[in-house]
Amino acid sequence: MFFISYLCYLYYLSVHSILYSYSYSLLIPFSIPFLLYILLLLYHLFICSLISIYYKKQRMDIVKEQQKIEERIRQEEIDRQIKVLENEHPELLVKGDLVFVKVKINGVVKEAMIDCGAQETVISIKACKDYYRVKKMYQGVGRTQTIGVIHLVPIIIGNTYCITTLNVLGDDSPLDHLLIGTNTLKSIGAVIDFSESVLRIKDDKIKFMSNTDVDYILQKPFHIRQIHGDSSFKKTNPIFKPTLPNFENACLPRYPIPLIEQVMVGGKSEEEASEILDKSGGDITFNQIKLY
Repeated sequence: MFFISYLCYLYYLSVHSILYSYSYSLLIPFSIPFLLYILLLLYHLFICSLISIYYKKQRMDIVKEQQKIEERIRQEEIDRQIKVLENEHPELLVKGDLVFVKVKINGVVKEAMIDCGAQETVISIKACKDYYRVKKMYQGVGRTQTIGVIHLVPIIIGNTYCITTLNVLGDDSPLDHLLIGTNTLKSIGAVIDFSESVLRIKDDKIKFMSNTDVDYILQKPFHIRQIHGDSSFKKTNPIFKPTLPNFENACLPRYPIPLIEQVMVGGKSEEEASEILDKSGGDITFNQIKLY
């Protein structure tokens, strides 16, 4: 800055000396005073550009310093809030557990995750071996491709029986289990009670699965790799792959046997009772069965 001030001072002296000494000669083109005056003008522009660059750099340094101060103040406020949270509400720092319950679909007990943020109940193709009918796009909080929909799926949650619709996700889905959405939860009047770690459905209470079981479900391996190496080790230590059940030949009742027996009290056969339950949507009230 001292150097720039010194240059400005020299410029001031030079201009005044020329103006007082050669006041009339400045009007003559290409004369020595005229050329000196032009050089002084260029020198003046150069000095002004240096001054503007200097002050612009000064302003940028001030803005950066202010941003550092603001960031430090924000970080101090965040640290203060974390300390208050640790001292007064430490339970909020604990990672929330996923809600899993045991359900029964077509007579098969499965683990299901309760997700009140999902619009529909979905299942992956890895966990589903039934055929589908309708192809469409499934859209909720996220967006993923479905390969079809399974209609009229009987499901038992605790002691509550209901009919739901399952959207089947493709192979690229990370979901490997049943996910019960708000459409099923609302139809049965379910309430998630975290104070007792239960899922309430009227007077029925279904306990959440333990964290150990949930971790096993989320990290459950789907393939068992064989150990490559010495053949003698393979013979003495054989590795057995679990045999998968044959879903194509499995014959599972669509409705629970006690439910079918209640409808068969009126002298109907098992097939007629199943047809009545299909038409009534699984409702076994007297007025509903009387319509059929």
